[in-house]
Amino acid sequence: MASEKRRRFLPAFAVSFAGFFAVCSAWNLATPLFAGPDGVSQMARATSIVRGQLLGPRIPGMAPGYIRVSVPAQFADGFAYRGCFAPYPARPAGCAPGLPRSDRMVPFLSYNGREPPLYYLAVGWPSLLDRGASSMWLMGLVSSALVALCLGIAAGAAYAWSRSTLLVMGVAVAATPLAINLGGEVNPSGLEIAAAVCAWTVGLTLALDDSRSVRTANVAALTFAAALLALVRPLGPLWLVLEGAVLAVAAGPARRRLLYANRTLRAGLAVILVACAASLSWTLAAHSLDLIPVGPRVTARTPVLRVLHLGMDRLAEDIKEYPGFDVPAEVPSSWPVEVAWGAAASGLVLGALVWARARHRRSLVLYLVLAFATAAGLIVGHAFKDGFLYSQGRYTLPIAVGIPLLAASVLPSTLPAGWRLASRAAAGVLVLGQAANFLRVLHRYTVGAHGPLDMLARVPDRWQPPIGVPGVLVLFLVPAAFLGAALARSAWPGRRRLPAHRRLPAHRRAAGRRRARRTSRSTT
Repeated sequence: MASEKRRRFLPAFAVSFAGFFAVCSAWNLATPLFAGPDGVSQMARATSIVRGQLLGPRIPGMAPGYIRVSVPAQFADGFAYRGCFAPYPARPAGCAPGLPRSDRMVPFLSYNGREPPLYYLAVGWPSLLDRGASSMWLMGLVSSALVALCLGIAAGAAYAWSRSTLLVMGVAVAATPLAINLGGEVNPSGLEIAAAVCAWTVGLTLALDDSRSVRTANVAALTFAAALLALVRPLGPLWLVLEGAVLAVAAGPARRRLLYANRTLRAGLAVILVACAASLSWTLAAHSLDLIPVGPRVTARTPVLRVLHLGMDRLAEDIKEYPGFDVPAEVPSSWPVEVAWGAAASGLVLGALVWARARHRRSLVLYLVLAFATAAGLIVGHAFKDGFLYSQGRYTLPIAVGIPLLAASVLPSTLPAGWRLASRAAAGVLVLGQAANFLRVLHRYTVGAHGPLDMLARVPDRWQPPIGVPGVLVLFLVPAAFLGAALARSAWPGRRRLPAHRRLPAHRRAAGRRRARRTSRSTT
C-alpha cells in the first residue's frame, strides 16, 4: 500500500512542481524589476539580510515601521527605476533608466526590515553573485521554485493521498491568480500563501483518512509545510492554530486518538511548536507588526460602528483581490475572472454543505465563521492599534485558502452526474482566468494599458521581458494548459482507478463478468 501511494505521489508531485514553477517564473519574467508589490523594499530587505543585517536602527521622527539598512546602490535605485512607468498605466516599462553596476553600499529606508528573516535568507543569496539585473531576476526565480515546491506537494498529496478526488480541484481554486502572481515576485506573501495551501491539503489528507495507519511521508510533508508557514511571516502561528482546531473537529474522536498515538506525528507537532515559538519570539523582539501609516485615519473620536463598517468594506476589497493580481493602481482586475473564481469556490462550499457528513458540515461552518471573524478582527484591531485602516488581499488569503480545500475534501465520492461536466468546465475556466490576468499584465508593461493588442508592435518606450514576449507566452501558456488538462482528468470522483490493494485480482474480475453475462442470458 505504501509503495503504491509513493508511486502515485511522486509523478504527480514532479508534474505539478514543473508546471507551477514554469507559470510562476513566467510571472517573474513578465514583470519589470521592482514593479511587484513593495518590490524595492522587499529586494532591499533580502540583499541586506544576506549581508548580515538582521535588523536596522529606527529612524527618529518617522513611523516605527521604518528602519535604516545598507544595500548595494543598484537596489537603492529601485524607486527611480520604476518611477517613470508605475504611476502611469498607459506608459510601457521601457522608459525605465539603466541600473548602476556597483559594489558601493548606500543607506536605504526599508519598511519591510522587521519581517522574519527566513524567506529573505532563502532568496537573497543571488545578490552576492552578480552586481547587475541578472541577480534580481534570479532572486525571483528562487522564490518561484519555493512556491512551486509547496504547491507541488499540495497537488501530489491531493491526488495520491486524499479519499476525495475533488481535493485536486480545491488546490486549483486555492492557488488563485493572486497566489501565482506573488509566487513570481520577491515577496514573502507568495510563499506564505503556498505554504498555507500545502499545510491545509496535507493536513486534510491526514485528518480525513479512513485507514488505520498514519503515513510517515504525510507527517513529514505536514511538518515541513506548517513549520514553513510559521516562519515566513508574523501571523503564521495564528493561521496554524485555526487550522489545527478545525482539523481536530473534522477528524472525529476515533481518528484523533489514532493520530495522537502515533510517535512520528507527535515528533512532527513538536517541530511545528518550536517553529511557532521561534516565530513569536522574533515578532515580539523585532516588533514585526509595526506598520507604516497607510490608509484611512482612525482617531479616538471615530465611532466604533464607523470603524467596523470601514473594516468590513476593506475585507470585501481583500476578497475581490484574491482572483486578481497585485499590481497596485496600475491594472484593474477583470470582473469575469472574479465571478468565475467566486463561482468555483462557492460551488465547492455549497456542495459540501448539502452532501457532506454532518460532522464535516459543522467543521466547514466553524471555519467559515473563524476565518471571517479573524480576518475582520485583524483589520479592525490594526485600526485601533495603529490609527489607520489598511489591508490587502495577500494578507488575508492565507486564511481564506482553507475554505475551498476543506469543502473539496469533505465532498462524498458519489455526486450527481452534472458534477462531472461542471468539474471539467471549472478546470477550463480556472486556467483561462489565470491566462487572462497574465496577458493583461504583460500587455500593460510591454505596450501600455491602452496600447495596441499586438505586444510586439513598435511603440515609444516598448518594454521586452528578458526572454522576449514569445518566450514568456510559451513559458506560461503551455504549462498552464497542461495543468488544466491534468486537473480536468483527475478532479472527478470515480474516474480514478482504484489503488492495487483495493482492486480484485484479474481472474476474479473475469469470473464476475462471466457470471453477469450468464445471468443476463438466463433472464432474457
